[in-house]
Amino acid sequence: MKKQLIGILAGLGLLLLLLPPGTGAQGEPAPEFLMTWRADSYVPAYYTGKALPAPGSNIIASFELIQNGAPLDISNETVYWYMNRKPIREGLGLKTISLRAPETPGGMFELRARINNFRDESTTLLYSISIPVAAPEAVIESPFPDGRVRAPSVRLMGYPYFFNVSDPQSLSYSWTVNGETPAGSASPNQLDVTVVNPRGAAELSIDLSIQGEQSLFDSASKNIRLILGQ
Repeated sequence: MKKQLIGILAGLGLLLLLLPPGTGAQGEPAPEFLMTWRADSYVPAYYTGKALPAPGSNIIASFELIQNGAPLDISNETVYWYMNRKPIREGLGLKTISLRAPETPGGMFELRARINNFRDESTTLLYSISIPVAAPEAVIESPFPDGRVRAPSVRLMGYPYFFNVSDPQSLSYSWTVNGETPAGSASPNQLDVTVVNPRGAAELSIDLSIQGEQSLFDSASKNIRLILGQ
């Protein structure tokens, strides 16, 4: 009888070991987090990628807890949020929060959501993601892949990416051509260059600086070189 009982217990132990990870006592899969975030940093309207957080920009993060393909009601569960493992907010059913990105560009920070004692006193649900903090970028749109402009004049456009602004009109643009400030153009992000009576080809070093109002980190610069004319 003892041998039979030992055999049954051993068989049950083996069965439990073979159950898929995260399977509940009644065969239900463990709940999974579906977390998303968006940043309020500025990007041009034509940009189809994800707007990365700029230093100090506002971020909205949210999640759903999914089980069997459907969201779970967690209105009675306390959700704890952490940034780089430091608590930042907590509340019943708190699935969406607003936070500020770190002030230093580059690198990543960790955002974590945690639910203790989920449905019982022994289950803790935890999920974390890493979010990059982008350095602002200045881009000069130059439709000349080989750097040669076979004309005496050229028009260039400058665009800001990942700046902590809601209105791009608040940004300051500064252009120089071969170290000199050109005459004003119709738009601050537009540069028109004309070489009068060129002798052969003219080499142009074009610099663009874009500065925001929020902080010293809210700035970027770009340089390109063009050969104008033949």
